[in-house]
Amino acid sequence: GVGLAGGVQLKLLVSRGKDTNIREVPAVLGLHWEKAIADVMSANIPFNCQLAAAGSGASPGSIAAQDPAPAQSLKPGERLTITIAPPETGAHQVFGLYETTLPEYATGVEIMVTALSSAGASTVLYQFRHNGGKLSFPYIVDDNSELVISAFGKEIDRRMVKKN
Repeated sequence: GVGLAGGVQLKLLVSRGKDTNIREVPAVLGLHWEKAIADVMSANIPFNCQLAAAGSGASPGSIAAQDPAPAQSLKPGERLTITIAPPETGAHQVFGLYETTLPEYATGVEIMVTALSSAGASTVLYQFRHNGGKLSFPYIVDDNSELVISAFGKEIDRRMVKKN
């Protein structure tokens, strides 16, 4: 081996290792979107969301489709896609879908989503682990709120949410 002198910077790459964690896809079709997201998160199922087209026939606020189908195997690196029929909202609420792409991480990092209302209230909407790549989730917040996304305990994105 070779000794290192003080002040030498090293970059370490941590391997995820062999991932044999194959998961069974839960049935979320027809559930209210908040229940479906809670169920998927509690089962540590990686997921992405999309919105159903107008006139999809699904009840407002329900899961209109899912892919893969319930009881199918979700292999490492795959994600469940949940299609949500937009819910009805109050006069001062906004429903939407947050979407971005994160850097790929060697291991899941803690993501926290916080809503900051115009009145100054702070509410944690989600807290979960994510391996990077596409990130999408639904939200319902008061009009003129900010969504703050944090990873590694540091803010990585902030978006204002306004009613159309």
